[in-house]
Parts: sequence; C-alpha cells; structure tokens
Amino acid sequence: MRAHAKTRKAAVVLQIGREVTKAGLAGEPTPRFAISSVVKRNGKVLPVLSPDTWSDKFELHEILTDFLFEVVTKQLLLKPSERECHVVCDMYTPTHFELLVEAVLLKALMFTKVHIHHKHQVSMLTLPTPTALVVDCGVDTTTAVVQHHGGTVLPSVVLSDKGSSSVHATLLDQLQSKNQEATFTKNDLRDVMVRACFACPPPEGIVTSDVKYTTLGGDDVQVPGSLRISAADVLFQDTVQGDSVQRVVLECLKQSPIDTRKAAARNILLIGGTSLMRGFRARLQQELLGLIQSGEYPMFDTAGLEFQFVQSPFPDNIVAWCGGAISAAL
Repeated sequence: MRAHAKTRKAAVVLQIGREVTKAGLAGEPTPRFAISSVVKRNGKVLPVLSPDTWSDKFELHEILTDFLFEVVTKQLLLKPSERECHVVCDMYTPTHFELLVEAVLLKALMFTKVHIHHKHQVSMLTLPTPTALVVDCGVDTTTAVVQHHGGTVLPSVVLSDKGSSSVHATLLDQLQSKNQEATFTKNDLRDVMVRACFACPPPEGIVTSDVKYTTLGGDDVQVPGSLRISAADVLFQDTVQGDSVQRVVLECLKQSPIDTRKAAARNILLIGGTSLMRGFRARLQQELLGLIQSGEYPMFDTAGLEFQFVQSPFPDNIVAWCGGAISAAL
C-alpha cells in the first residue's frame, strides 16, 4: 500500500495594525476579513496596539488573549492547534509586545509554531526587484527604509510622526466647523479621505466641486471642494509634528549606501492606506523633484536619480499582509 503523506494545513496570517487587523490564510490573494483592533471589556473599548496599554503587561496579556481568540476562533473559525501562525508587525513595534503576542498564540491558542515578520521585509516578496525603497504611510507615522537583496539597510531608516491621522485631524476640524451638529467617526474620516480627497491638486483652470457625504450616523454634510484638495497638504509640509513625506524619502536615500541609491530611487514601493489617496504618487514625485531643485540636497543634483514607483500586484493597504501570506506559503 502507498503511504499517504500528511497534508500540512495552511498557516494563519495576521497583520495587527494600530486601527485595523487583517486575517486570512497562507497562499490566499487577499485577507479574509479586516476588523478594528479593539476589545470591548467592562463597557469600555480598549485598543490592542496602543502605548497606553503597553505599560501594564498583565492587562495587555488579557486584551491580546481576548482579541486573538475572537479573531482566530470566532472570525476565521479555525482550530489553532492544527496550524502555524505568521504575524506581520510594524518595524517599530516594541519587542515585548511581539513576544507577548507570540506567547499568547502559542500557549493560550495552542498554535504549533509562530513566526514574526516585519512589514517592510515581507512586502518585498510581492515585487520582482531585489532592491526597493519601502515607504510605509501608516496611521500615525510614515517610515522609509531601503531593502537590498533580502536585507534591511538599517542606517537608511527614517521616521516621521505624520500619517493618515494628520489628514483626519484636518478634515475633522474643517468639517466640524461647518457642520457643528454632525458627528464624525474614524470610519467617516477615513472614507472621506480616500474617496473624496485628492493628494495632487487639479490642473489649472479646473474647479473642484463640493460633494455631499452621509456619515454613519445618518448626517448629511457638505465637503467643500477647497478642503478636498488641501486636506493632504499636511503630509507634504515640514512642521513641528514631523518631516514631510518627500523629506523622509530623501533622508532615507541620503543615509543609504551610494551604490544602492539609484536602484532604490527607481523602485519606490508605497504601502499603507494613506497612499491610496488619489494623486498621492504624482504629488510625491512632484515634491521630490521640487525639493532636489531647491538645493537642499546637493549630493543628488548630479547623481542622476530617477524617481519611479514600483507597483505591487496587490492594493497598497494589503501589500504587507499579502507578503506575509506568500512567506507563510513557502
């Protein structure tokens, strides 16, 4: 009789983000679902990935146990003891948080094995090129790092405290001033940013019209055309909150080895939901060229850098998860 080898079940792939957690199985083209990274306990909504909960390890352990149990057993409807788990995290996630996630998955949910990956590394698995400058446009931060032949060029890592939350703050301030009785949730602001706003101003002579938007609470509000084209400006301006996105990219290139700069500049990979704003790539390329022409970076004037964006086959907001799914399937 022919012996049948035991088929390995597909691993679970989780990406735990500040606002949203994505979950699915290895080898699948998209996550099966995405849920808010929060836990409801004692009538309170507690964020899973927040500095406020990192200080109390006991409370954090309970929050993670409740949250991961909900994701794996109630949403994915899987038996953890039969599978491995791959977790995709931000590169700035505290080590003790990653270790606690690993401990909960192994001891509480009984996964057979747990692997921790960083977003900028697994995102490279979705590309055909060995070198790229990965720009992670997240919720609270924008991070740029050069990946070269499977390794991270650590001196090139640059961080700015700007992200989609900066755009949300601008939208909330402007919309609330014109619609004082309306209530705006995070989902409302995220929806308006991606669907109604433009990162790149329209051509001269074209007027951006106002649009009507209905919030989740049922309030009808008017989004001014001027706000639609100016909400993203905060990302491309140097302020006390942090450097602009274009400066983060150029500082990353400046701190990377000379022999990797041209290849990295030709292969800029944007990940994160903020980059889904219409015109984001065109605006970033325009701002990069303008900053070089200003003379602030003389080392790039004669370097012959050509800024191009490499497009992953997956949407920007799930590139990291898809990279984790590819890694888990290998």
